[in-house]
Amino acid sequence: MADLSYLLKNIQVPEMHLVKQTFPRPRTENLEEELIEALNRVIPPGKIFPGSRIAVTAGSRGITSIAEIHWVIAGYLKQNGADPFIVPAMGSHGGGTPEGQRDTLASLGITEETVNVPIRASMEVIRLGQTPCGIPVWIDAVAAGADWILAVNRIKPHTDVTGPFESGLTKMLSVGLGNLEGAAACHSRGLGKMGHILPEVRDIVISRLPVLGGIGILENAYGETAGIYGLKTGEIDSGERILLEQARRLIGRILISESDLLLVDRMGKDVSGAGMDPNVTGRAWDGSHKAGATFSTEWIVVFDLTEASGGNASGIGTADITTSRLLSKTDFTVTYANAITSRIAERLPMVFDNDFQALAAGLFLAGEKEARIVRIKDSLDLEHIMVSENLCNEVQANPDLDLVRRNVPLLSDIKYELAPFLDR
Repeated sequence: MADLSYLLKNIQVPEMHLVKQTFPRPRTENLEEELIEALNRVIPPGKIFPGSRIAVTAGSRGITSIAEIHWVIAGYLKQNGADPFIVPAMGSHGGGTPEGQRDTLASLGITEETVNVPIRASMEVIRLGQTPCGIPVWIDAVAAGADWILAVNRIKPHTDVTGPFESGLTKMLSVGLGNLEGAAACHSRGLGKMGHILPEVRDIVISRLPVLGGIGILENAYGETAGIYGLKTGEIDSGERILLEQARRLIGRILISESDLLLVDRMGKDVSGAGMDPNVTGRAWDGSHKAGATFSTEWIVVFDLTEASGGNASGIGTADITTSRLLSKTDFTVTYANAITSRIAERLPMVFDNDFQALAAGLFLAGEKEARIVRIKDSLDLEHIMVSENLCNEVQANPDLDLVRRNVPLLSDIKYELAPFLDR
C-alpha cells in the first residue's frame, strides 16, 4: 500500500458540522390490509382454480418486512385454494446455485418455516424465444411449469440501469427469473442499453407464460414501507413507470447540491448493490454523473467495507481513494465474479495505509482549505450527514436541513483513525 506520510503530514484536517436531513415520509399503516387489497385487485374471484400451483418470486435484498409480506401472500393464496411456492428470482446471485440462492433467501428471513410454503430453487432454464433486438429470453424451468406466476418486488431507482424500468417487477420477470442465462443475456449489450432490453424480455415472458401480475412495493428514505400496489399483467408497463417516478421522490439522498470531496465511512452489498448507491453519490459505475442524481462531487474517499458484504467490494471503482483496511477485507473472487456478470470493469482507486492519509489525499486533491466537504456514514443511512463550514449557508437556506451540532472532529484521538460518525 502507499505510504505518503512525508507528502501529506502537513495537511490540515478541518472540523465538520452535523446536519439532520428530512425526507418525505409516507408510511403504510396496516401492511397486511394493504397487501390483501393489492392481491384482491390482481387476483379477482374465480381467477385461480383450487390446487393452482402459483410460483411467487422472491430474492431482492433489503426490502423491509419481506418475510412478513411473503407470509401474507402465501396465506392469502392458500385461503383461495391455491398451492403456492417461492421461486428464487435473483439472476446470477447466490453464486448461481440453488443452494446459494436458498441461502440468500434465508439471509433475507425467507425460509420454508417463516413463509409456510415450499421454496423450489433450481438453476434449470428453458428458452422462450428472443426479443425484437435479438436477446434470447430464458426463464426458470420451475416457474415456467407453474399454473401461474406472481411477481413480487420493490420498485426503486437502480444503481446502474437508467430508464423507464429499473429495479422492480419488470426486472424480476426478465433478469430475476432468467437465472444465470437470463441475467447474462440481459447484460450482454452493456448497462447503457439494459433499460430498453428489460421491457422487451418482460413482454415475451408475459405473452408466453401465465403471469398473474405483480405486487409492487415502495419504501421511503427511512426504510419503511410507503405503499403496496397490485398491478394486473396489462398494467405493469404503465403502472411501474408511474411507481418508479414516485420512488425517485422518496429515496434518501444528499440534500446538498455539490461538493468537492465526499467522505464515505463504509460501503457494501448490504448497503447497495453497487456498494455505494450512485443515486446518492452522483457517480455512475463508469465515472460519469448518474442520471437523475441531484448531488455531485469531484472526489470520493471510502474508508471501510461492511462485514455483511462478505468481502464483495463491488463498486469500489467508483471511489478515487480508499484504505488498506478496506482492501484487506476484499474477496476479489467474489468481487470480480460480480463485475464480470454485470459486464463492468472493476478498477481500484488509490490505496493508502490509514484513514488519515486517505483523508489527507482527498483534501489535497479537493483544494485543502477551500474544499467543500460532505461526509456520510453510507449511502443508505442518510438521516444525518456532516458538512464543512463553507456549506453551512446552503444548509441554512434549505428547510429540509437542520444544523444540529457544530465542530465535530473528523479524526479520533488516535491520530490515524476516522472518528466514529455521530448521529446526534
